[in-house]
Amino acid sequence: MLKLPHAFLFSRNGGGVIHGNTCEAIVCTLATKAAKLVGISPSNFRPIATSSSADFALSLNDVRMAMEQDLANGIFPLFLCATIGTTTAGVVDPVIGLGLVARDYCVWIQLMLIARVFSQNLGHI
Repeated sequence: MLKLPHAFLFSRNGGGVIHGNTCEAIVCTLATKAAKLVGISPSNFRPIATSSSADFALSLNDVRMAMEQDLANGIFPLFLCATIGTTTAGVVDPVIGLGLVARDYCVWIQLMLIARVFSQNLGHI
């Protein structure tokens, strides 16, 4: 998926690890803690599954369906987190479409932009 050079892959006597950055972990932790502070139970967080067929980006249809299901169950959507370039997989969510979905449901959208690290050996990442 990342199209890394063969020297980076374990199958070619190379090898490396790409770790998620601290920022990604902190955002998840802060969102959960902030929710607790204002009385929102962590059980009200809804992860939305992604798949390799969409390069692990959020599906606009799945987000809309999740929000519709929540509303039907008396749960009011509040927050949506979209990303441009996750550290571990380079996932880019369809942020314009997600912004429109957020507007339609009056949901706060948080956009995470993860800076890419460029080096002489991995300049294409």
